[in-house]
Amino acid sequence: MLLDAVAAADDQSEQTRVVPVDEEQTEPVEAGPDQAEPAGAAATTAAANDATPARTPISATLNGGPILIECRPDIDRPYADGPASVRIDGDAATGYTVDGSVGDDSAIVLPADIDLRLEGNGSHCTLSGINGTLGAALNVGDIEIEGRLAAGESRIEANAGDLQLRLLSGSDVEIITTAPADIRTDGLQHIGRGRWAVGAGAATCEVSGNLGTITITAL
Repeated sequence: MLLDAVAAADDQSEQTRVVPVDEEQTEPVEAGPDQAEPAGAAATTAAANDATPARTPISATLNGGPILIECRPDIDRPYADGPASVRIDGDAATGYTVDGSVGDDSAIVLPADIDLRLEGNGSHCTLSGINGTLGAALNVGDIEIEGRLAAGESRIEANAGDLQLRLLSGSDVEIITTAPADIRTDGLQHIGRGRWAVGAGAATCEVSGNLGTITITAL
């Protein structure tokens, strides 16, 4: 009887023995395109979200009567509107050069997001809509500039009558004036002698030369 019980127990143990899983079944299953994000994709996406739009460099030399420059966000290439003799070269990737003469009923139209380097000789100069940086050397009567300065370094050097600088909403700039002129400001904080700021002053704009009155307004 005892031998029969031992034999029965051995048979039961043999029936319940765990069989190892086949090695092919334990291999990891490769994730499909919908199951895993490609390596580096998360970092690339984050970098793209943090990137700021690139500004187009433009170098302009203009002469003539009133110099009127209009910057517009809906265009990507400069052009002359009205009677003007202007040559435009370049492309958006490397930048543009604009050279020539303008009449008293013409305008030079530029993209808005630009780094503009401007040399002007004329009776009057008006620049509106710029959203970037400005480096201007002007020998004109009066100057009117309206735009958004929020990054980078700008400089206005002028031999002129009066300068009106209007800073559009979103500007974040420190204005540094070295020109011996009558300076009037509205909506800016006086942070030191010859220095005013709107916002934290992330960008800078230096005004120098010979001017009558400088009027700076934060809109």
